[in-house]
Amino acid sequence: MTSKNLRWIFGFPLLYFAVLLFLSLYSYTQVDLNLTLWANPMYQSFQSFLLWVGYFNRFLSVSLFAFILFALFFCYFLILYKEKRSNVSASDLKLLILGSACILFFAYTAFSHDLFNYMFDARIVTKYSLNPYEFTALQFPDDLWVRFMHWTHRTYPYGPVWLVVTLPFSFIGSGKFVLTFVFFKLLFILAYLGNSLLTYQILKKISPKQAYRGLILFALNPLILIETLVSPHNESLMLFFLLGSLYVFFVVERKILAIGFMLLSIGVKFITFLPALPLFLSLIMRKSLTFKTYMYLALIMLGIGIGYEIYIREPYPWYFVMLIGILALLPTRNSILFITTISISSLLRYIPYLLIGDYSLQTARIQDILFWVPLVFMSMYLIKSFLRKYHIKQA
Repeated sequence: MTSKNLRWIFGFPLLYFAVLLFLSLYSYTQVDLNLTLWANPMYQSFQSFLLWVGYFNRFLSVSLFAFILFALFFCYFLILYKEKRSNVSASDLKLLILGSACILFFAYTAFSHDLFNYMFDARIVTKYSLNPYEFTALQFPDDLWVRFMHWTHRTYPYGPVWLVVTLPFSFIGSGKFVLTFVFFKLLFILAYLGNSLLTYQILKKISPKQAYRGLILFALNPLILIETLVSPHNESLMLFFLLGSLYVFFVVERKILAIGFMLLSIGVKFITFLPALPLFLSLIMRKSLTFKTYMYLALIMLGIGIGYEIYIREPYPWYFVMLIGILALLPTRNSILFITTISISSLLRYIPYLLIGDYSLQTARIQDILFWVPLVFMSMYLIKSFLRKYHIKQA
């Protein structure tokens, strides 16, 4: 092993893993005050300090979170730069991706309560033998898990595939909260690793020279790390089945099986029907569809779906997991710019809540500014670049 490789191993990876460890520790500043993860006195003492940071010293909490975001994006840009200079190997990426999964496996779901809802939805089946499409968490007031849940008034809003996937992990959890929490985190670790592998395998066949870049764009993206490993969302599994469909359709070239994977993705969350539509139409009309043509059509359709979700709700960061997963398969300069901008602007939306502590009108206004201003500047840059390129061609 050369001295250059040794400097890499004992330099960047250690810095990167230290940042992830810091993120994992910081996540426990957001533990719900009604939740006790472990009764050990030493842990309780340390947890009390972290809760003091998260709930009662919000300026310090926001400062730490801002530092974590800065460090994550610094590492992200650095590894992209090294890839551009052909200084990244397969073993480097395996180390970084597996290390990310291992460290963030221990993180608390700091920025969303959705994981608790997933757990309780499955619990309605495994513990109470009832249908979550008909029953809400509020109908089980004596269940201790309800104390630290949000959105307890809603029935099951997802497709049946997601419920089927989560049931085994709920059964293995044996009704114990921490054990169930651990197994659900394991489910998302597997989805993250599967998405990373499929991204690489697709690009290895479609565009081998860009395989490492696309893998980095997805697997080491700070938004992906936070929204699929720290505070995981089922968009991760939805993306897994979508990527599986693309792999089978364009690499293995088994179209019927590809449709099966696409239906599984739709069965997790119905929004996948939009990026799946061009694939379905091409098969029905018996028209050949190139990889790039499908990807651009899928991006347009998915953009329409995300735009509608933002219109009726707000731009939650996890909405963009699917978008980043697709854009990573088209690792152009503009794709990289869009991925990094949407990731930064989305994650900045957490800062007002961490600082203020509620979802007031003031919080929402600051969130909108932090989200839309970077996107406006990015759009202006892309339009300017397009016009400059068009002018040069005309000249």
